[in-house]
Amino acid sequence: MSTLTTRVFMGLCLVFAMGAILVPAFMSPAGTVQANDKDKTGDKTKKAEVGPFKHGSGILNTFPFTPAKQTKPKVLESGFADWGHYPVNFQGGYGATIGATSIKVYIDDIEWYYSTSADSGVRSPDGNGQPADGGWQYPDVRQFGVVLYQPGINSYWRITGTDPNSATAVTGLVNTKGVWIAVNDVNGTYNDNWGSFKVHIKIVE
Repeated sequence: MSTLTTRVFMGLCLVFAMGAILVPAFMSPAGTVQANDKDKTGDKTKKAEVGPFKHGSGILNTFPFTPAKQTKPKVLESGFADWGHYPVNFQGGYGATIGATSIKVYIDDIEWYYSTSADSGVRSPDGNGQPADGGWQYPDVRQFGVVLYQPGINSYWRITGTDPNSATAVTGLVNTKGVWIAVNDVNGTYNDNWGSFKVHIKIVE
């Protein structure tokens, strides 16, 4: 073997030897995948944390709260329009102008809480069924119940329907004013409410 051939052969051997050392240390595909999987698992675990959440911790932003902006709500086969989920942390509630004097309303997908405790859950549009006194935002209806009203008009309606067949009839509305829906709570205690309920409205006239 010539001297040149020998030198080339020895050089190639040295390159292969260095590769065998460096590749496991710096380019291990297995090591890279494991590290990424660990990071992804950590992210998923963080995102999977559940409540109860206090208002302001993020849960309210996960609901599709668009009733006031929704100009063309989806109309169901029953003739009721799906106005989306309403939040519960504002004493005035939320609403929109629908231009009607008579409507029917029902509430479903009810899951909200009147405190940070998981034991304070409300699952009925009629709240806990107990009458509210003067210390509540909407006296004479039900504690934690759903209420419909129009701004500037001194009357409001107790909403109890939970499906199209039991929908609450609301008459005597002013068609130039908005229809607002809220939950009843003790005055000054709305800030710790969380969760939502879904509103369905059918225009009668």
